[in-house]
Amino acid sequence: MSQDPIWKIRLSLKGRLLKSYTFAKDIVLIGRDPSCDICLDNPGVSRNHARLSRLSDSEYVVEDLDSTNGTFLNDEPVRRGQLRDQDTLLIGKFSLRVELESAARDATTEVFGHAEEQEDGTTVLTTDQLARVLKTSQQPEPAPQLGIVEPAADPDSASVTGERSVSFRVILWAAIALVLGIALGATLVFLK
Repeated sequence: MSQDPIWKIRLSLKGRLLKSYTFAKDIVLIGRDPSCDICLDNPGVSRNHARLSRLSDSEYVVEDLDSTNGTFLNDEPVRRGQLRDQDTLLIGKFSLRVELESAARDATTEVFGHAEEQEDGTTVLTTDQLARVLKTSQQPEPAPQLGIVEPAADPDSASVTGERSVSFRVILWAAIALVLGIALGATLVFLK
C-alpha cells in the first residue's frame, strides 16, 4: 500500500493533548510495551492492548488484543470494529482521536475534483469549488480541552482574586526592601 501518511492520531489525557502521531504504515500497535508504536505507560493499559490495521485504501479496523480493561470505540466496548475518520478510542485513561488518510483524500477530491491537482502547482477553481473551499475553511474546529479555568463573573470572587494579587505585591515589595536594607547595612559596616 502507499507510503504516504495514512494515520494521524492525537493522544489526549483528560482533554489535554499530549502528543500527535503520524504513521505511514498499515499496522499500528498500542500498548504499555515500549516496542509499541504508541506506548502508554499506565497500569490500566495492557502490554499489547490494541492494534489498528489498514486493510485497504478505505477500510480500517481496530482490534482489542485481549486486553485486561478493554478497548472502547466511540464509548462502546469493542473486540474488533470498523474505524472511521474522527473516531475516538479510549484505552485506559487515554483518548486517541484517529484521522484517516482516505477521508482526507476524499475531502480533497470533493472540493477540487482530483486530489492530484492540488499537488501539481496552481489549481484553478470554479466559483462553486471556491465557495465550498471557503465554507469548509470557515467551519470552526472544536477547541481542545486544555483545562483552563475562566475567570468568574461573580464580583465577590473577583475581589478575592484582587486581594490576593495586592497582598502578593505587598509581600514582594517588602522582600525587595528587606534585601536592599541588608545589602545597604552590610555595605556601611564594610566601609567603617
